[in-house]
Amino acid sequence: MKIKLLSNLSLLAANVLVASSIVFQGQISTANSRSYSIPLSFGVYQVISYQYTKKSFTSDVVYEIWEKPNYGKKPIEESGGTRNIEVNNGGLSWNLAEISYQPSYSSTDTLHTINPGKKGILKFYWTGEEITGGTVNIKTYTPSVPFNVPEFDALGNISTPPPLLTYETDITIRSGIINYKGEWKYSEVDVPEPLTISGTGVALVFGFLLKRRAYLKSRT
Repeated sequence: MKIKLLSNLSLLAANVLVASSIVFQGQISTANSRSYSIPLSFGVYQVISYQYTKKSFTSDVVYEIWEKPNYGKKPIEESGGTRNIEVNNGGLSWNLAEISYQPSYSSTDTLHTINPGKKGILKFYWTGEEITGGTVNIKTYTPSVPFNVPEFDALGNISTPPPLLTYETDITIRSGIINYKGEWKYSEVDVPEPLTISGTGVALVFGFLLKRRAYLKSRT
């Protein structure tokens, strides 16, 4: 009995760990790195190396595109909407690290059917990837001799000395959101019947008049 209980507890713990990994999978940062060369002129070239981390991003702000009730007896259709965002990157585009902070645009052509007695609500929010930090390293190499003056070794073979590292700098990759993607969410809620609304309004007015009449009587 005790062994079976321990086995069940172990299975439960394993399931909890699997579920937790699924829930928090989008928040785990992933590393990206690469090196490549860029030829310049007269044999000069650069070696670009970068590394940065990123994780999934979901905006806290949810925009309400429209909210429309259907008081009729037949379904009605409403078109979607558009949303754009200007990405403020301080005038910087980190093409050296193959990252580009660009303005994003999202639209939906979906026709949403609002059922009778319902209020249709179309909302929108952004998802994407968040850069959490990184660096770009740039190394510039210059040939030790001009290309038109080859060097020869003792056997008469052309010997090309290794290039000289003449310049090196590191650039910080600042944090920011890239790869924006729009998410559209449509939902419906109940709305009161028009007669119910008008009846409520009449009742409120009538109640106000009765209270006012009672108040005036108490003053006389």
